[in-house]
Amino acid sequence: MKQAVLLAAGPISSPEALQIPKDAFLVCADGGYRYAQALGRTPDLILGDFDSAPVPDGSVLRLTFPVEKDDTDTMLAIKELHRRGYDKLTIYGGTHGRLDHTFANLQSLSWAVRHGMEAELVDEKNRAQIFLPGRYTIPKGEYRHFSLFSLSPETRGVTLTGAYYPCENLTLSRLFPLGVSNHLVEEQAVLSFRSGELLCIQSKAG
Repeated sequence: MKQAVLLAAGPISSPEALQIPKDAFLVCADGGYRYAQALGRTPDLILGDFDSAPVPDGSVLRLTFPVEKDDTDTMLAIKELHRRGYDKLTIYGGTHGRLDHTFANLQSLSWAVRHGMEAELVDEKNRAQIFLPGRYTIPKGEYRHFSLFSLSPETRGVTLTGAYYPCENLTLSRLFPLGVSNHLVEEQAVLSFRSGELLCIQSKAG
């Protein structure tokens, strides 16, 4: 898989601690450029309308867009990465700021997955992924809890094993948070469902 990392402009408390593979294509959306500077790393691409940060100097490839546009800077970056053939994406700096921006980034994550990308939104305590119908494993790793939310009106045939609250052939509704705050009782949970769209959020928080 072709891997990319996107640094968005939302708050990152310890950018110098980010673990970015050396061979990953690094793109910064608008003010996310300051996090690349904190890492001492030159991005492969910078893009945005630069309403939250000065236009960077230097020879780095830069794409500039008008402030009044349909796509957010994060969405512009995801579409550009998809156009370039990147199919594995980690986004940092996409949460913790304005709630509307966080929600927009979750919608952008859904666009990425629906266009064949394996994508995740990560911050200091959480990891968010979008799942389409199929079978998935949710590893325990450093995350204690996970929640499943239906993004479609209904997500049907949800079966979950290896978790404190297992289920079989369950229907989750967008109108009620039945899947919130589960945790693993084995090293990984196994999730499958046959229709709909799920948001999975893993959390380190107690």
